[in-house]
Amino acid sequence: MAAKVSFADVNDWGSGFTGSITITNTGTTTIDGWSLSFDFAVSISSTWNATLVSHAGSHYVISDAGYDAIIQPGQSVTIGFNAAPGHPSVGPTNYVLNGVKIG
Repeated sequence: MAAKVSFADVNDWGSGFTGSITITNTGTTTIDGWSLSFDFAVSISSTWNATLVSHAGSHYVISDAGYDAIIQPGQSVTIGFNAAPGHPSVGPTNYVLNGVKIG
């Protein structure tokens, strides 16, 4: 599987922020169903375009929301979330998509 994952701090108000994580299929085959795990030292309170599967310490696992399970080659899915505190000094790390570490 070939993919890239990117993070953005979309709207920050200091005590919290709205962020996004975009998964882009950079390969030639369709991603049919996805699960993304990552480490992030914030507290995510809500998500959209994804289901929060688990949260232990700073480790999160999210999965597709059903309607966005298929990512065609060259296409992306963007997950939104609210988290605290704001102004994270480091974005999410250690992305693993469907069991494959994404650099």
